[in-house]
Amino acid sequence: MVEQSSVYKYITAELAHAAQAETYALEYRITPDHHHPAALDDAYKGYLALLEKGISPKDIFVAGDSAGGGLTLALLMKLRDEDKPLPRAAIVLSPWADLTHSGESMITRADLDPIITKGAAVFMASLVLKGQSAKDPLISPLFGNYDGLPPLMILVGGREVLFDDSVRVSDKAKKAGLM
Repeated sequence: MVEQSSVYKYITAELAHAAQAETYALEYRITPDHHHPAALDDAYKGYLALLEKGISPKDIFVAGDSAGGGLTLALLMKLRDEDKPLPRAAIVLSPWADLTHSGESMITRADLDPIITKGAAVFMASLVLKGQSAKDPLISPLFGNYDGLPPLMILVGGREVLFDDSVRVSDKAKKAGLM
């Protein structure tokens, strides 16, 4: 079995080559060994380290996939709320943005998604939450305020249980003028 971080290192390397840009792949603390806000704290510190390195926020795009997509959205909200310079834009792939799992696609696409099941998502959410509110925008960014965030690109497949997370984030982003 291929280690997940190896897959993301490969994707990051391919993206760097295609974009002819320098890329950074953040290794952040994950559940079950670490709980919220550990991953967000790591992403925040990683972003600030890029700024301290002298990289202009206008030259930074942040991106994340699944839980990393939700983390990307939460990072943008935290940066905005703390008056830090925002990146130029963000890209999220199938963001896990609603840990209440209220989207219909959790059920309607359950038999179509080859990777994630609602049961697995509910189990992972229980490890992440540890008594915290699933509606906290820094945990479930679907419930956050999108005003003032940078432009956002959202990618999701039509068979995914996270489809509605993406659609609802897209609706909020459009209302905030991000797309």
